[in-house]
Amino acid sequence: MNSFEWVDATTVEQAAGLLAESTEQRPVIAKAGGIDLLDLMKEGILAPMRLVNLKTIRGLDEVDTENGLSLGALVTLDRIDNDPQVRARYLALSDAAGHAATPQVRNAATIGGNLLQRPRCW
Repeated sequence: MNSFEWVDATTVEQAAGLLAESTEQRPVIAKAGGIDLLDLMKEGILAPMRLVNLKTIRGLDEVDTENGLSLGALVTLDRIDNDPQVRARYLALSDAAGHAATPQVRNAATIGGNLLQRPRCW
């Protein structure tokens, strides 16, 4: 794995600005749970010059069930499975999150990462 710069973003605007600096020669990639990202980096498929840590942005890990369901991009699969309001009102979603991967992966994997992951299998 190549060396890279690590930046802890504190706002969505800062993260977006850092990601906008990405070029073919100096790729910049966002990291949240990072399960798939680390595999891609270890396999040499991705070699970012900078990683922008999204976990340090407050509010992206919130669950709101007041007006329907709103899940922040950094909500983990484990939290979706175990949140009492999600489980009570959205049982199918809760069960699906609880059956994905392994407990270790569910504790780190985010809903945003799962929606945006790069498929690597045929």
